[in-house]
Amino acid sequence: MNGKLRVGFIGVGMMGKPMATRILKAGYPLTVYDIRPEPIKEFVSAGAKSANSAKEIAQVSDICFTSLPSLAAWEEVYFGANGLLKGARKGEILVDTSTVAPSLTRKIYDEAKKQGVEVMDAALQSGTLYHEGLFKLKANEVVERGQVTVMVGGDPETVEKARPVIATFGDPILYFGPAGSGELIKVIGNAMTHAAFAMLCEFVAVATKSGIDVKRLLDYLAKISSMNRLIENTIPAYMETGKGRMMRLEPCLKDCESMLQVAKECSLPMLFQSITNDYYLWAESLGSKDRPWDEELVKVWEGLIGKPIRSSGG
Repeated sequence: MNGKLRVGFIGVGMMGKPMATRILKAGYPLTVYDIRPEPIKEFVSAGAKSANSAKEIAQVSDICFTSLPSLAAWEEVYFGANGLLKGARKGEILVDTSTVAPSLTRKIYDEAKKQGVEVMDAALQSGTLYHEGLFKLKANEVVERGQVTVMVGGDPETVEKARPVIATFGDPILYFGPAGSGELIKVIGNAMTHAAFAMLCEFVAVATKSGIDVKRLLDYLAKISSMNRLIENTIPAYMETGKGRMMRLEPCLKDCESMLQVAKECSLPMLFQSITNDYYLWAESLGSKDRPWDEELVKVWEGLIGKPIRSSGG
């Protein structure tokens, strides 16, 4: 694919607008569609063309991107009477950057395949460490800089065809597997962030009520980097050896119980810590309190999924 590739873009809102802008500035012929006339006028003034429907976009594009704000809009754009699948041609690529369930991406993939149309997902993550200073920027500002992380899923050949266009606004572009995989990675990452923040709020509340300077607590937590250690060392080591490397489960349970006792003394609920304590009690009931806590907990989940947690080598 080269600079003459015809690109369509549907949904030029907060995230779609900077993506489409960078695609246009990179020299790709661009056709845009949005239910709002104002951003369309801006793109036309900048040299893009406009379309009256998603179907029309598909008819004039070699590759089409979607960035949609709701599930209702997503359904209409892909499956409506004037949707993309009504106008897409054999060999055309549809790239969804919207945040939807991975199963919905696979739904488009399966339907489009019947028409010889290629589908892939390109989920966006702005707050990463791949480039310095991104945490201080808004998501659209990261896209404007061309430094948004893009997690993609789809047939490898399709991803490689689309890569040069995606590279106009995304860096790095990370491939994770079949259609829906990029969305799954985003869902996991976002859920982990939400859970970590909710848990952090519990600890900050206990510290505040106990008279601890929260700023000093946060400085300390940042230095011990528990999450980074688990992601970069603990899980990878287990995947390589099938063995844990942390302390025994018994003192881990003591830590959990101590935190719950502190919360009780402060008359505060600790929902996440209570669940964590139950997780480790569960692991103890199925294994041994004298084995590493990381190993015992992972083995609980291996039993539930019926397979070992190992790297695929990809």
